[in-house]
Amino acid sequence: MLHTSHPVLPSLVARCFAWKTYKWNHALGDTEWVDTGGELVSLPHFSYGYVPEGWDSLIDDKQIEKVLEIVRQLAATSGRRVHWRWPQEDKGLYPKVSAWLNIEKINGNLHGWTGNLGRKIRRAQKIGFVVETGGINRLNDFYKAYEIRMHQLGSAALPLFFFRELVLNYPDVSLRSDCKVYVIYTSGGRIAGRAISLFYGDFCENTWFATLGEYQRLYPSYLLHSAMIEDAIGRGCRFYSFGRSTRGSGTHLFKQQWGTYDVELYWIEYPHRRGMNLKNYPLLLNIWKKVPLGLAREFNPFLSKRFY
Repeated sequence: MLHTSHPVLPSLVARCFAWKTYKWNHALGDTEWVDTGGELVSLPHFSYGYVPEGWDSLIDDKQIEKVLEIVRQLAATSGRRVHWRWPQEDKGLYPKVSAWLNIEKINGNLHGWTGNLGRKIRRAQKIGFVVETGGINRLNDFYKAYEIRMHQLGSAALPLFFFRELVLNYPDVSLRSDCKVYVIYTSGGRIAGRAISLFYGDFCENTWFATLGEYQRLYPSYLLHSAMIEDAIGRGCRFYSFGRSTRGSGTHLFKQQWGTYDVELYWIEYPHRRGMNLKNYPLLLNIWKKVPLGLAREFNPFLSKRFY
């Protein structure tokens, strides 16, 4: 079961962005959606949404028809456009993919990584990078690096209180769920990168991951991922997800080095959006990168509520 099946997430996300939740019962059981005003979204700011109990995490062709029928019914009942985000077996149809690693098939020991991958991990260790983990105690350092990197990419940073709510409310022993914050430091104590892993049952996804550009040639991302995979193994997870990327991008190719397989992201939207969608205009991202971070920071809450 995916980490996004955690029952606390719809209300947590809605609360953080001043949205509402919408509960609806259908043939597959009770579901809870996030009502962003004009749309019902399975889970804004996440790559996946609700998965009915008893269904596999990956949707198949037979299930797609059932899902489409549910989406049409919900749109008619609510009067809203509906987004249901779901992973499916890779068919090469969609540009966004998530890279999953079956960690039952790997050694899981840092010294067990071989070839170029192992060389880069050991190189980062020798340079002196150190990975520290925690929760609230690491959140401020996480956010410093997160905010900088998101601005470098031309994207609006999610607010700090969203991550605070995750750290405080996502962990649940009965669900085998946890939220773990990672920060990687240089030998001199400078922040070189950060990440958050969400654990749920036997599934783990690093949901927010990045290293700062000035350190990337020193391979801190390799050491950070290896530490996160080690934790997933230690918690008895079967799958570790490297998260979402664009098919064929440099980030996607980086993830494939670890022996991952692709899961493509099937995002159902009904009725289909008409007109201009600002998310599809890379020029706007390039413009936003040039806005000073101090100024951009004031607009990030506004933008993150509208682009999810």
